[in-house]
Amino acid sequence: MKITFILAYYPWRVDGGCKVVYTYANELARRGHEVRLVYPSYFRHSVRRFSQVFRVLDRLYSPPIRWHEIDSRVKSIHVPEPTSEHVPPGDVVIATFWAAVPYINAYPNDRGRRVYLVQAYEDWFGPVASVDDALKSDVLKVVISKGLYEKVVSLGVDKSKIAYIPNAVNPADYPLSSPLEERGPCVVLAYNRLWVKGGREGLKVLELVKKGYPGAEAIVFSTYRRPMGVPKWVEWHHNPTHDELVGIYNRGAVYLCPSYSEGWHLPAAEAMSCGCALVSTNQFGVGDYAVQMETALLSPVGDCQGLARNVTALLEDEGLRRRIASAGHKKIGGFGDWGRNISRLERFISSDTTNIPGG
Repeated sequence: MKITFILAYYPWRVDGGCKVVYTYANELARRGHEVRLVYPSYFRHSVRRFSQVFRVLDRLYSPPIRWHEIDSRVKSIHVPEPTSEHVPPGDVVIATFWAAVPYINAYPNDRGRRVYLVQAYEDWFGPVASVDDALKSDVLKVVISKGLYEKVVSLGVDKSKIAYIPNAVNPADYPLSSPLEERGPCVVLAYNRLWVKGGREGLKVLELVKKGYPGAEAIVFSTYRRPMGVPKWVEWHHNPTHDELVGIYNRGAVYLCPSYSEGWHLPAAEAMSCGCALVSTNQFGVGDYAVQMETALLSPVGDCQGLARNVTALLEDEGLRRRIASAGHKKIGGFGDWGRNISRLERFISSDTTNIPGG
């Protein structure tokens, strides 16, 4: 098949949503499909800021993507706007962003079957009514978490038009190489400036933990450089390589997710695969693998005090921490590998009758 992905932007930094798209694109290309990645510089419906600046930077100065392998058979296409004249004919066209859905709905039939890969409820990146309209539109939906599946169903979408295909973490890529019993009181945090990721709250939680448990250590990794005011005792890693990231996860006793909203939080799952016990806000982006007091300790969204208490509880109770970490590691392993996911995606987008809502 000829498969076209419409991305939300050109990812100058490491980006979880693009990482998932690249994983799909690479494997589909290896299976003999002709895969194209379309990078628009502008979306008519989007609230994306500085679109004119990005239009110039993306098209003229887009550096090679070095943070993720992209198969040489996958073709990248930079376009000013994802209108039909800029998108080649094909068998399937996949929107990966809510603002791309109105465009693919207007494409002629020769652009292929219309699919929306739903990786988040993007109300933080667009008007709620417009985001909901994209989810309710008459295109196939591939959702990456049970929470997203339930959200789309609640909007009245026919279940036969939805496939639940969760993300996966390949154990070989994120191995547990440091024994759980040998880890120090170290908390790992992925920092992002975007408010919905709770980066500011995460740093506050680390300070609260340090105040109550002076022996605590912290490692923060980010695509952003260290902000002013971050305490010196916090170890900061800017743009770590994959191997460095695996090393960070294997040093961690606890992974902290302070996000307000996620679709299927990849760093938490990667950290759990490497043996970190999860402390997170109770939002559906971790719902597929985070079970309270079994595979994670959960707090209400925005509750920094609660998150700090949960982190401290795991640092103080070695038995609880190991139990949570071990169960979490096993839970993530149960999602299998990406190969199975690609097979499910192939079946869903190539058949008018295939429905795999439960996997």
